Amino acid sequence: YDVVRSSSPSSSPASGSDHSYDTSILRTSKSLAAYVLSLHPPRNFVCPITQDLFVDPVVAADGHTYERSALLRWIASVAASPSPGTSEWRSPVTGHLERSRRFYDNATVRGMTMEYRREVLGRELLWRCAALCRGCRRGRGRARVASEGRRLRALLEAGADASIR
Repeated sequence: YDVVRSSSPSSSPASGSDHSYDTSILRTSKSLAAYVLSLHPPRNFVCPITQDLFVDPVVAADGHTYERSALLRWIASVAASPSPGTSEWRSPVTGHLERSRRFYDNATVRGMTMEYRREVLGRELLWRCAALCRGCRRGRGRARVASEGRRLRALLEAGADASIR
């Protein structure tokens, strides 16, 4: 990632810890995505294939939850390789052969992930807004303000709740 480190680490309440927090100046969308993921979502909110937060989680025949589009791509890629024409596919988590291609929406995980996006990312958004205001009052440079602006946008695009106070 194209990241330039800031000289002063800070702490973010959204991360749930008091340890040093990455205050990088972000320059690419990959860096922004990495920043949002750096907030360490719980493992059960992350697809084992994409390592991204769930948007459309489904439970597969192996009993594990996956992002629907990622699982469909996975099945298409593995079904074409070992024995074309069969409906069997290997589980990305267990490695076992599965026969069923029926998926079930995982409404519970979807709801919990949406709540995580709203609350945790919303708190991070609030913290970043406060940091931006402090930086503006102290006369910090345009690069710092632009960096915080990109972070705020990434948090909003990731589903942060802007109404948290």
